[in-house]
Amino acid sequence: MKQKYYKYLSDEECLWFEFESVSKQKTVKKVIVYSPFQESTDVFNLGLVDVLEDGSYSDKTVTNNDDMPIVMATVIRTLLRFFEKNPSKMVYIEGSTVERTRLYQIIVAREISEIEKTFSVYGLLDSVSEPFQKNRKYNAFVVILKNKENLLKLLYENNGQ
Repeated sequence: MKQKYYKYLSDEECLWFEFESVSKQKTVKKVIVYSPFQESTDVFNLGLVDVLEDGSYSDKTVTNNDDMPIVMATVIRTLLRFFEKNPSKMVYIEGSTVERTRLYQIIVAREISEIEKTFSVYGLLDSVSEPFQKNRKYNAFVVILKNKENLLKLLYENNGQ
């Protein structure tokens, strides 16, 4: 977890986070929201959106700030904070487009050996879940905390907040 990430603001429950994606051309306000599914209070959806000029949100905007690794590292930091406050919950992750889901899958596949020290990751294929496997195309992912001690270590070894 040594990747640089953006400083962010959050609510006390760690369900809402705000940060700015910055490039030489522009600054874009982004919001990450963890919202419970109506069917279950144990499963939360992770939503990443851009705040548009009129104040509305979009999960389809392409920011093009050439800072995707920093944005993704920021999302991961908020995931750590979410699980610090909500260790028994699960997080559902699905991109707003097939391409974004594929991006998430690439990141998980690349980092799975580190991720599995702290989390269990499941891939979803048409509503059937299985432990995440590289080179398998998934529609969405579910993340569950399995090692709280390692979570706390990750949070505080590189505390940029």
